[in-house]
Amino acid sequence: HGEILLKLPTGESANFATEKAKTDAEINTYMLASAVVDPELETMDQRLAWARALGLGDRRKLISALSDVQIGPKMGEVETQCDNCKQPLVIAMDWVSLLLA
Repeated sequence: HGEILLKLPTGESANFATEKAKTDAEINTYMLASAVVDPELETMDQRLAWARALGLGDRRKLISALSDVQIGPKMGEVETQCDNCKQPLVIAMDWVSLLLA
């Protein structure tokens, strides 16, 4: 199996895909074409041809890999130090902490 480098989709690439495509399969094709990073695929037409040539199993794996990436902060405990006494301090990070900080 070969390796392929994908960049994460942006809002711009998602808008492009939904404007151009009529079905979910076509949207996936445009998303893969927008995400692939390969110096040999210089134009969107070349990237689209590459995406269309993928087998169904490979397409599923790549779309799944793009969908499974968790963007943003990781929730859990963060170790820092107190500003006043400089002692170690563990803070539980959750969505409430981020929204009210």
